[in-house]
Amino acid sequence: MPWRVTRVDDTYSRLVAWLKIVLPLAALAMLSSLFLMARGIDPNRAVDRADLDVERLVREPRLSGGSYAGVTADGSAITLSAETLQTDQNAATRLHATGLSARIETPDGQNTTLRAEIGWIDRELGRLALLGGVDVTAAPGYELVAQSLSARLDRTRAEFEGGVAGTGPPGRISADHLVLRADPAHEGRYILDFTDNVMVVYHPQPED
Repeated sequence: MPWRVTRVDDTYSRLVAWLKIVLPLAALAMLSSLFLMARGIDPNRAVDRADLDVERLVREPRLSGGSYAGVTADGSAITLSAETLQTDQNAATRLHATGLSARIETPDGQNTTLRAEIGWIDRELGRLALLGGVDVTAAPGYELVAQSLSARLDRTRAEFEGGVAGTGPPGRISADHLVLRADPAHEGRYILDFTDNVMVVYHPQPED
């Protein structure tokens, strides 16, 4: 009867090869469970994205596009969307994003929209950051640009740092710091609180 030799090293190699495929796919499945309506990479654009080869996707699990919607404890609706999302190698709950947009609708009916080219989201910490220049549109009639933003996902509070400038109902306005927060003087109302070196160039509105 001939002897049968079992190649343990071949079995181990095949197991490692399968794990290199299965584990990144599992990571992508977890990401898609965090974000609703996530879009996979379009196979029709494979030629345009030839640099995103399979080996790189294995090393760096990511999603092409995604969105998230939630409600804070004080009743504000927050909607997030991103062009790409990628896990942080040092923090499993943090997602780095490009083309990041956010919309905050406070209980008093006011809307604030935000957009930045880069940022991150941490669901465990309940934090959102927009970096590298943030375009801000806020009621009533503010169009602003800030350097960066840090916001909470569990309650309505967003802090704009590194200086903010733009236009609003009074005219041109700039400040070192701006906070979107609840108005302590009026329950259920939310305000933009400009502080530190605030400058306003008043533009009178034309009379009817």
